[in-house]
Amino acid sequence: MQTFNETMLKAVRASNPKRVVYVTSRGMDIETLNEVLDGETIAADWNVALAFEDVDGKVFAGDSDGLKRFTDAARTFAWGREIYLAEFKACGSDNDPAVRDYLRTVRDAAAQHGWSWAVYDYQSGCAVRTQNGTGGPARAIRELNLKADERH
Repeated sequence: MQTFNETMLKAVRASNPKRVVYVTSRGMDIETLNEVLDGETIAADWNVALAFEDVDGKVFAGDSDGLKRFTDAARTFAWGREIYLAEFKACGSDNDPAVRDYLRTVRDAAAQHGWSWAVYDYQSGCAVRTQNGTGGPARAIRELNLKADERH
């Protein structure tokens, strides 16, 4: 993955030296995210942001120690860089308070640490749905209780 990231970064930099480029690790997870900065090409480029996903809830789901370990590590290896939680999700009913709480907990943790984030849905049945599985991305947005100026 390191070779791919460096090759693609060089291609982007050939046409746009200032553009923010999002890169990730081989696992796109918190366990391997620090590997992104192992190469000099990426480590030296301050317009590189680090992206990871939490599709299994490993970071946030009821594990405050997991979140603390990650945020401590991120401060160490990603100091001064944008961290992008590229995907998180919760599968469940819109009547389930645990699902709503999880989505809001992740959103709040990302805001607290200054991370960019995206909730996964794409008509997949994830995020927040009615009991029969219907609903749309707007339902997840509603459950996140976003203010109008936060919806972008």
